Amino acid sequence: MYRDEVRKGGHVDTYRGRLGEYLVDEWLPAIKASVKKSTHAHYRRNVRQHLVPRLGAQRLSALNPAALNAMYADLLANGRADGTGGLAPKSVKEVHKALHDAVRWGRIGRNPQTLPSPRRLGRRR
Repeated sequence: MYRDEVRKGGHVDTYRGRLGEYLVDEWLPAIKASVKKSTHAHYRRNVRQHLVPRLGAQRLSALNPAALNAMYADLLANGRADGTGGLAPKSVKEVHKALHDAVRWGRIGRNPQTLPSPRRLGRRR
């Protein structure tokens, strides 16, 4: 059953934790040695300010493309902590990286092509 689902690119429930737990307890510590200190601080801020409040309580295995695309659109329109507009497209792509790593690391069995990507984004004006 598991191999058939993986082969089809379907969803396989491999991790029972919530998105916030994965990001804060596993992903951030794991990438710390592979990125610059300032980059890690930036990722940590994005995770705590944007991802955890919006989808952190959701099970990682239950994430779906519609919810992720809605979050990306909200971040682009209203993501700034000071309430003055949206995040830069680069920041939204960095948020997406954490979710892509969940697939690569086997925390969710969904084919990476089925995860939504932030649309082609121009520069913020």
